[in-house]
Amino acid sequence: MQLQYWLSPDAPDPEAFALARAGYYLTFDVDPGGLNNVRMAFEYVAVVAALTGRTLVLPPSQPWYLLHSGPIHTGARGGSCGFADIFDIDALSRSVSTISTAAFIRDEGARLGIPQDAAGFPAGAIARDAAPLPAEDLRRWKRWLFENAHVVPWSPNDALICLPNVETVLRGDVLTEPIVDRRELVEFSPAMREAPVIHFPARSPYRQLGQVATMLASADPSLATNVRRLLKHNVRYVPRVFEVAGKLAATLPRDGYSCLHVRRNDFQFRGSRADAKESLGNIRALLKDGEPLYVATDETDEAFLDVLGEDRPVYRWADHMSARCAEIFGRDALPDELVGPVEQVICATGRVFVGTELSTFSNYVTRLRGYMGATDRGAYFHTNRHDPAAAGTSTLVPRRGRDYLHEWPILWEGL
Repeated sequence: MQLQYWLSPDAPDPEAFALARAGYYLTFDVDPGGLNNVRMAFEYVAVVAALTGRTLVLPPSQPWYLLHSGPIHTGARGGSCGFADIFDIDALSRSVSTISTAAFIRDEGARLGIPQDAAGFPAGAIARDAAPLPAEDLRRWKRWLFENAHVVPWSPNDALICLPNVETVLRGDVLTEPIVDRRELVEFSPAMREAPVIHFPARSPYRQLGQVATMLASADPSLATNVRRLLKHNVRYVPRVFEVAGKLAATLPRDGYSCLHVRRNDFQFRGSRADAKESLGNIRALLKDGEPLYVATDETDEAFLDVLGEDRPVYRWADHMSARCAEIFGRDALPDELVGPVEQVICATGRVFVGTELSTFSNYVTRLRGYMGATDRGAYFHTNRHDPAAAGTSTLVPRRGRDYLHEWPILWEGL
């Protein structure tokens, strides 16, 4: 299994995307959901920036849901982070030009008529790039963008981007009804192409949360392949995530382990819940007798975890990995915001991974396993009963273009 999967020889062709155009930008708001919802929206806008040759403006540091706020959160209340804290912006910049909000205002404020205090950045305040914005400044900046940039009236759940345009895609006969899935066929209009700044808000009905595997239709199949390659190679977590995950996974039993993700807490999909005995009964056929199990979960009931550990060792971050992390790297080595990504990568290294259906955390683990070349790339959920014949197969593979709650194997197959 290749933990550093981006070292594979299937990088995107740099000539597949639009040439960078000086003075043209794409701005966006942070998605209001959890980290993996933020990631999916980020993937969407990053691809659009690549397709349009625009510089992607990274939003200011701010609190993120379930990292710094919400019913359970990993960081301290009042904390914040930016995209460069979570994602490898150097890797992204190999295919997509990027700039911070502070630098954008500094460099283009006069030309675009941006008030110098529009986002709380005094003139020349580039040193504040990583500093969190006060809530009122953040609201003022979002309002300025919404009122002055060209707001893109699309949501990936409502719009299917056609390249080079709708007519060519229809003439190429590349669309199927399940892929279109009741979405409007849209194209980059002259107004969008010529606007200095196009903006993707996160407010309804513009939220950029959707299935990135079906975000566009092209008469050129190589373009769709290069988009998937960009997502694999250039939109990924910071290197520290893989370094820490690799060293921590190496402390798990060398003769093998499987991994389980159980999402509880504020999870709105009640059909994706089961008690511990039911979950264990559902997945037992996928596990080897006595095989160690790594469990990533926000469940706080110790009785739930006791049931999972009745006939096998159970490892989890709270009672095993956090201590190992402190031992290996030093107690302050890993920011709280990176614990979730590190657990995802650890889960991707197991012999088998079982997730929570409709959880974007779980489904990204499935994609990571595809990227890494895991032997078993099946999609298993602890609320579904599996038998031994299920091993190595995917269940509930999505068939509709708007389904973003399951990963699509085309994101990693055939690259």
